[in-house]
Amino acid sequence: MKVRQKKFLRRNIIFVFSLLVGALFTVFVYGWIVLDNYHRQVDQNVIRMLEFYTNSINSDFEKINTQILNLLLRNGIIQKELPAIQDVTSGHGTLELINAQNKLNQNLYELAMNYGDGYNLWYYNKQYDIYCESGNGDYAWKRDFRNYITDMCQTEQEALTRQQHWFLVDTGSSVYAVSAYRMGLDYVGCWIKLWDLVEPLMRLDMIDSGGIYVYDAGQELFQLYHKDRTMKDDVEMDALAGIELSALKLQYADFEIGVIGTDVLQKQVFLYQSVMVSLGVISVLFMLWMIHFIKRAVLQPLLFFSKSIERFKNTGSFDSDNLYEEFEDAGRLLKELEDKIRKLEVSIYEERIEKQKVELDYAQLQIRPHFYINCMNNIYSLAQMKRYYEIEDLSIYVSNYLRGIFRKGMVPVPLQEEIESIQNYLEIHKILYRNGFAYSLSVEETVRGCRIPPLLIQVFVENSIKHTMASDEEIDLCIRAVQAGDKLHIGIYDNGPGFPEELLGRMEECLADRKDSRFQIGLHNAVVRLRMLYAQEAKVLFSNGEDGGAHVDIYMPAEPNLKFGSQTSQKLLRNGGKVEKSH
Repeated sequence: MKVRQKKFLRRNIIFVFSLLVGALFTVFVYGWIVLDNYHRQVDQNVIRMLEFYTNSINSDFEKINTQILNLLLRNGIIQKELPAIQDVTSGHGTLELINAQNKLNQNLYELAMNYGDGYNLWYYNKQYDIYCESGNGDYAWKRDFRNYITDMCQTEQEALTRQQHWFLVDTGSSVYAVSAYRMGLDYVGCWIKLWDLVEPLMRLDMIDSGGIYVYDAGQELFQLYHKDRTMKDDVEMDALAGIELSALKLQYADFEIGVIGTDVLQKQVFLYQSVMVSLGVISVLFMLWMIHFIKRAVLQPLLFFSKSIERFKNTGSFDSDNLYEEFEDAGRLLKELEDKIRKLEVSIYEERIEKQKVELDYAQLQIRPHFYINCMNNIYSLAQMKRYYEIEDLSIYVSNYLRGIFRKGMVPVPLQEEIESIQNYLEIHKILYRNGFAYSLSVEETVRGCRIPPLLIQVFVENSIKHTMASDEEIDLCIRAVQAGDKLHIGIYDNGPGFPEELLGRMEECLADRKDSRFQIGLHNAVVRLRMLYAQEAKVLFSNGEDGGAHVDIYMPAEPNLKFGSQTSQKLLRNGGKVEKSH
């Protein structure tokens, strides 16, 4: 049975680890699906970002072209004021020219405000050699482009916009994206430094080790910009063969802008997937190793320990050659426990025999033939003397007393019920001995419901009456029950000769000879019963009063109070626990 239980344990452990592996595999698959979905979303986001940037450039190029044409064809300063100037050498003509130039600068500035700092609108008049521009670009680049465009216009080598397509201009110092229109001697256009055009793309997370390329097939111009703001212009387009390129669809440009290495985010996703695969493989290998380790380091020692216990059960010897010291200690503890159990079995057997003797003595104690015969004889004598009232009282007391005696058994009874039985017993003696018998009862209200062994007080009361009658003195008996801390204190005091001094200590320890007539069997059994029920929590003290008489003080645990309220109880203790004395 033990071995099969260990196999069951082994199967359970393997089953649990299998569940863990399955759960890990499920998490891995789910994570892979999530990452794959994330990968597709990244692709879509890259496409959306490139489309957004492309649409922004196309929109700016188209609007600027429209603004340039409107300026060239419809501006009153270009169409009317400049042609109306007659002599620019005169002071008045020079003033008109400067005034017209300032107005053009203002117009260009207002137009350029709609497109950011990168775009610079310009106007050049070949006749008067005046140049106007707007924008917040760097002064060095403005001067570079102005020198270039004025030279080209003077030599009539200028490049003009065709079909609204912007083109690239390489001045030697920098490269610009330019749109330029001409009407007569007037030139109007816009330029933006190529780095300023591609710089927004550089700020996107998809650019890392790659870069932005700009290619003009007509001019065989190729520019490559890195995220660290460095530029390469000696790279051929063919050198990028095999590299992932994402070109922008520019509708209003003769050149191409593209992104190199837009798979940076995708590579990160792939890296995460690779890490997940590696962790999954490592986890599976770790689980397999754990199964092997538990089998070797836990299950096998447990199986060995189980077989050792089975051998110990059959032979009494325990094999302590185990892998763990804890199992060896358990074996030693089992042997010690076996010895203690054997001793306990012997002790329990002896206590059982003693209990059987006590119960037998208790059964014998219940039968008092001489007492009953004496009661019957007294009833007969009272009948002859026609003392019918005393016969009625005696019959009632004897009947109640016998009813209480034969119904109790060994189950603890409430103190109130025991007191009622005692009072019936004492009332019988009071009738039997008439004026030679007196007693008093004192019971606190709080202890009336406490449970005590049946006939416990009866034994000591009978012993007191027996020895007091032998002294030929009037019997005076006192019984008290009070609460003493967490204990119930019951006292039985008489005015008899008391206990012999040599027997007092031995009686409390139950060491006196039970055959000694001075130490009744009932007293001995009462002490034994208390110790069997309450162990060290109960004790019986035997002593003699200063004025003579035997004193018995019983201390025992106060069991939970019960509710009692019978008419008999109220009649017997009608004064709330105060002393009731009869003579």
